[in-house]
Amino acid sequence: MPDLSHEDLRGVRFEGVEMTEARFRKVDLARARFEQVNMSGVVMRGAELFDVDISGEIWNLTINGVDVGPW
Repeated sequence: MPDLSHEDLRGVRFEGVEMTEARFRKVDLARARFEQVNMSGVVMRGAELFDVDISGEIWNLTINGVDVGPW
């Protein structure tokens, strides 16, 4: 499996890329856009989310131990 440790990938575009079971640690995703992505089963720990806009099919979403979706 490739190791992209300590790489500067600012502005890189990923399209049609398979990243199932990828791990991100100490990664800056500020101002990143995710469109038509499958994030089923994603786990985030120690995440910082500020000024976030989420729309789409949302089921069984728990944030800080509180079930917040669907409405």
